[in-house]
Formats: sequence, C-alpha cells, structure tokens
Amino acid sequence: MEQVSRRRWILVIGLALAMVLGAAALLWRPAENTPSAPRLQAEITGQQAPAAVEVPPYRIAVWQGKVAVFEGAEPLPSTVLETPVASLPPADQQALERGIPVGSREELAGLLEDYGS
Repeated sequence: MEQVSRRRWILVIGLALAMVLGAAALLWRPAENTPSAPRLQAEITGQQAPAAVEVPPYRIAVWQGKVAVFEGAEPLPSTVLETPVASLPPADQQALERGIPVGSREELAGLLEDYGS
C-alpha cells in the first residue's frame, strides 16, 4: 500500500512540474533588450545591422499595365484604375514601375485624382 502511495506522489509531482514548465514555455517572451538575430550578427562581425523596413499604408504601382493601389504589403491590388501606364509621362511611368509609397488616405486620394484624369 505504501508503494502505491509513493508512486502517486511521484506521479503528482511529475505532472505538476510538467504543467509549470509547459506554462512557462507558453508564457515566455524574450526581453525587450534581447538583440535580434541580425543585430546580434552585426555586433559579432562589427558590421552595421540592417534597418527595419517600414511598409507604407498604401503603394501605387503598375498592375497588368494599369495604375493600381496596393494596401500595406499585400501582393494583390485593392484597386485598379482604368488608366494605362503607357498613357502617362515617362517620369510617372518610371515612378510607378518602382512603386510610389503613400503615407495617408488624403495623399492617396490626391495621387489617384492625378493618375485617374
């Protein structure tokens, strides 16, 4: 009987320990000042860490030969204008080929008005 009681205690303690370790693993977050892998590699090699790329809220670019609006980093456009890129001045065509980052809805409305007319 004492053998069974001892096994139960070992089992209960083992399960409790497993639960605590599992909860800790789920809740663990790296500290804010923990360097990211690229930053850590830059520190080791003495090079400068790459800057974080900020994605603008909107981007105007070419989609199937027409002027299109992309939201954030989405690969597909949210809006495609009827304006053929070929009908625009060469400087505008080049800018659209690279993609024009747009920081606000108001700026987007102004640019779309320019490209839509």
